[in-house]
Formats: sequence, C-alpha cells, structure tokens
Amino acid sequence: MEHKRVLITGATGFIGTHLLRLLQNENYDLALLVRHKRNAGHLLNKNVRFIEADLSQIHVAKKEIKDFDPEICVHLAWSGIPDYHSTHIAKQNLFQSIDLIDLLTAETSCRKIIACGSCSEYGKTDGECLETEPPIAHTALAWAKIAICHYLSLIAKTKSVDFIWLRLFYVYGPGQRKDGLLPTILDAFRQNEEPDIRNPSNAYDFVYVEDVANLLKLGLEKDVESGIYNVGTGRPTHILNICQMAAKLMNCSVTFPSLPQTQDDTGVCFWANIKKTVEKFGWYPKYALNDGIEAMRRVYEIV
Repeated sequence: MEHKRVLITGATGFIGTHLLRLLQNENYDLALLVRHKRNAGHLLNKNVRFIEADLSQIHVAKKEIKDFDPEICVHLAWSGIPDYHSTHIAKQNLFQSIDLIDLLTAETSCRKIIACGSCSEYGKTDGECLETEPPIAHTALAWAKIAICHYLSLIAKTKSVDFIWLRLFYVYGPGQRKDGLLPTILDAFRQNEEPDIRNPSNAYDFVYVEDVANLLKLGLEKDVESGIYNVGTGRPTHILNICQMAAKLMNCSVTFPSLPQTQDDTGVCFWANIKKTVEKFGWYPKYALNDGIEAMRRVYEIV
C-alpha cells in the first residue's frame, strides 16, 4: 500500500508526541519540522525524516519541504505558550503560519491542512460554544488564531485545498507543561500541600490529549468537509472538583481549606458542543476526566 506523505509541525510538542505514537506503525511517510533534530531522536523510525528548521526560517526548509512534497500537513506548532496576550508573539505565529500555508499550497502537492485553533476564539465565559458562533478576538492569541482560520478558509476556496480547523478546549495529559493546571495540582498533592488555585469555581471543558491525538489521526484518514470542529467533551468541570478527584486518587490528606467547598455560580463556565465533530468524524472522547487524571498520576509517579 502506498504511504501518504504527511508533514507535521510541532511534532515534539505536547500534542504532537502523542500523535506520533499513534502513527508509528501506520501507512504514512512522515516529515517532522523540528528546531533541533537532537531533541527528536526518540521519534526516529524508518518512515520518518526530519527537516531541521524553525517556522520563522521556513525559507531555510523550503527545498526539503518541496522535495518531500507532502500531501497533508498537520500544523501544531505555536511559539510563546503560555503568553496569550503578547501581540508580538501573536503576529509572529500568524505570519509564520501564513508563510507555511502559502508554501504548501503553491509549491507542493498538499491538498489537506489540519490545524489547531483555540476555544479562546469564542471569547465566552459562559455557556455552550457552537462552531457557527462568530469569533471574538478578546486576546492576542484569539486574534491570531481567528486570522489563520479565515486565511485557511480563503485558501480552501481559491486553491481547492481541504482544511480542518480543530478548535481545542482545555487539553490535558502526560507531557503537559509543568505550570499547567493539572500538573500544578498533582505536584502539590505529591508534596502533601494545598494547590495554589485562584479560581476554583471556574469550570472548563477538559479533554484528554490521547483523545485529541485520535481525532487528528482520523483527520488524516477521513474525507470530511472543510471547516471548524470543536474538540472537547461537551461537559464543563469545576476546578474544585478536579482538586477533589486528584486528592482522592493520590490518597492525599490535604483538605485545601482555603478553597471554597461548593461551586460559585458567578465563575467562568463554558464548554464545547461536539455534535458536529462526533457526526463527521465518528469520534467521541474515550477518557473520562477521572481516568485521565489517573493516567497522569501514574506517569508523574514514574518521573
């Protein structure tokens, strides 16, 4: 069987490493755009090649990308995380993404681009989020993501390229940044300390990274209509509840007395409507939050 050629940016990042594990034994020839090959040696196998360049230096990698001639691109790279308010970083990511899209659609055989957006594009603090809602650029990150999505939509119409914009909600799991919410909570409980949580009444839609990786894999396999797809569980969970789950799983005696023990309805509470994603991809998140936290706990125990 002929292998499809797939270019992946951000392959050594949080979501990218989980996706690569799923693709290792699949029928794909992979090219990974990485800053430093030495940081990606563990990803090496016979169907993987490395293109060593930063997105800010896409011209350096132009010949190698053209020689590889990808049919599909999975664009996961995003610099400057977790600074979501820097206009400089937002513009940098926007222009780099546009340069990549232009190269792929003008000088290679790429006819499908899968990229990750953010729930911040909704600009909401309350209620269910639908893909049909107009986006609101209330942060620099949201502005840049919205602009890239609009550009991809334009390219899709003018150059017959399919695009899948996965609007991610709160992704968690092994490999997450150490200063992320779940790692911070687990680390505090490992030390039998109360986690430093500022807004325990806030509720978000937490989706496990393995479920996100599985959806990306389906994006490679399936022909779905171009557009925006929410990626969450369809359920909000209060941060206080996460603390309680994690404490129980870790047999932690900390009672975090400074956190209110009931939810406050005045906090942030929004979630994804995933009906469109479920219908078009045949995907549904497999990991309950309790299972995802337990998987993280096991990893952190080993570390």
